[in-house]
Amino acid sequence: MYENKRNHYRVCQKNIAANPQKGIYITEQQKEDLLKIGILLAIFSFLISIITALKISK
Repeated sequence: MYENKRNHYRVCQKNIAANPQKGIYITEQQKEDLLKIGILLAIFSFLISIITALKISK
């Protein structure tokens, strides 16, 4: 008969703490920081492997 109208609101997720029972959530800023760190580590390990290969070949 009557429609069940529900308003869906998104909750601001800036200050979310880690809860092992529900999972671990990170903010957008933390995600960007982890991405930058990952990219830097990948570049660093690539450069170290090139330097090591050049030293071994001599």
